[in-house]
Amino acid sequence: MKRMALAILSTVLIVGGVGAQQRVSKVDDAGTLHLPDGEIIPYSDLASPAARKNFIDATRGYEAVMAPKPANWKPKAGETAEDQERRWYDEVLYIPWLSKLRHRFVVVIEPKEIGGVQADVIYPPEGVSDNNKERVLINLHGGGMLVGARYGGQLESIPISSSTSPRLTV
Repeated sequence: MKRMALAILSTVLIVGGVGAQQRVSKVDDAGTLHLPDGEIIPYSDLASPAARKNFIDATRGYEAVMAPKPANWKPKAGETAEDQERRWYDEVLYIPWLSKLRHRFVVVIEPKEIGGVQADVIYPPEGVSDNNKERVLINLHGGGMLVGARYGGQLESIPISSSTSPRLTV
């Protein structure tokens, strides 16, 4: 458990660029994290295969986002620097990751507007369980007020909704 916490913390610090300066951690096909200083942290044997695959996809997705943008990456007409960054994250990280995740965790995503705010209601294809008919789990995704407003919330909500049958609003 301590190693798992260290692996997650290490990934967050390196992805966030804290002291990394082009020294990047790599994750192998088994989910083992290889740190720049040579330390190797294996993925937990207690996690499910789906959780392991999700960790690998997430780590590799963040590696792609942190890579330099290709020369042909240009802002669209009227797009601010912030909008361009959001589009980069959506196209390089969130949308490809969601595509993989939705193959592992089957859910229905219903776009809605609630009180003037865009939201997605996510639930299993068989519907909400009787035990959860009167319950709603609201996920307020973080994203630092910069990225992931829609797709980041879906990434966090899909595995929960597919496995516990609540109605989840993102």
